[in-house]
Amino acid sequence: TVQDACGNTYYVSGTTKPTMTVSGGDFEAPTFTRPADLTICRVNGQIVAPESETGVPTNLSDNCTATTDLTVSHIDLDTLPAANTGDRIIRRQWKVTDLCGNSSTQIQNITVRPSILTPGNYEFECPDPVTEVLPYNACSMYVNIGIPKKQINHMTNMSVTVTNDAPADGIFPEGTTVVTWKAKDECGDSLVCQQVIIVNFPPCENPITYDNAEYDVVRIGCQCWLKENLHNTHYVDGTDVPNYHNYDNNASNDAIYGKLYSWYSATRVPEGNNTAVPATVTGPNGPYVQGICPNGWALPTNDDYQILFNFVGNTDKLKEANTPYWLPGKGGVDPTSGFDARGAGYYDANLGRYINLLGETYFWTSEPVTHYIDGHCTVITYFCPEGLFQEQNKGRGQSVRCLRMEN
Repeated sequence: TVQDACGNTYYVSGTTKPTMTVSGGDFEAPTFTRPADLTICRVNGQIVAPESETGVPTNLSDNCTATTDLTVSHIDLDTLPAANTGDRIIRRQWKVTDLCGNSSTQIQNITVRPSILTPGNYEFECPDPVTEVLPYNACSMYVNIGIPKKQINHMTNMSVTVTNDAPADGIFPEGTTVVTWKAKDECGDSLVCQQVIIVNFPPCENPITYDNAEYDVVRIGCQCWLKENLHNTHYVDGTDVPNYHNYDNNASNDAIYGKLYSWYSATRVPEGNNTAVPATVTGPNGPYVQGICPNGWALPTNDDYQILFNFVGNTDKLKEANTPYWLPGKGGVDPTSGFDARGAGYYDANLGRYINLLGETYFWTSEPVTHYIDGHCTVITYFCPEGLFQEQNKGRGQSVRCLRMEN
């Protein structure tokens, strides 16, 4: 009697001509669970689908052979054709065989999707670079960056999503910004290109001529300012400015400190009319008060001065350095801004006196009036490094600086 590893029992009998019969044995195929159907993405028509991605059979079982001795194999019955633009199916036949030669098979369907990375599957090209010029008195602006110049999808049933990392509101700061565009397919593969957005400051056009006088101009942050106080005696249309003074009635102070204007003259409303509202000009950044300033220039608002103060960080940087134009030791510290404020003092119309030359300078602003006899102004003074905002009598003589608003 002989028995093999599969449990077959062989009976041999006889002496001259032996006979053999077989009983028992393993005729049952193993069982297993095939890997789940899945979808993969491939570039350039590759049909490689390694087991590390597709999985392998699990839950192997056999009534005779230990699971560790079962043989697992597969063959691909169908493969991906040469075309790369549509879905194709790999029919993978998994086979598990025991030591007795019994086997069972199951089919796993592997969907192979095209990839955007395969040359020719998707045509994608960024929009052209964009260069814009900021409006005056602005640090950022809306830029229309356009759409990709080319977006052609040659893939069947494969959608592509195009995104970019531009600011959601379309507002770009001054300078160069690189916008990255991405075309991404359903498999997560992406094509990337970059678009350059350049936002430039407008020119400050230094210097300018106004009422037969030349004024230097300086850029400070995102603003273009006159570098000196106004000293004109006519408005842009040639009309005489009605109310202005030279400090101490000394004409030589005019070239050093500029003239001291009433609020009425600075905003160009009738002298003494406390209910008059200054006329506005509609500019690229909204309405502004031109008043006594040149065309394209504004009598600044409180906010305009606050932006200036915030940028330089300390009004000492707005003053000229320690010079005869400030009290001893009270001039500018690291005056790199170029604003070059001088202690122009002011004229008190009620007292008929000139006050505080070298100590401080007051600049009228166009802020809406909250008290009918007073106008708004900002102050740069010898004793306070922060800019001050005040309301002063409209008849008082004070300095004027102008801010560029448009061409």
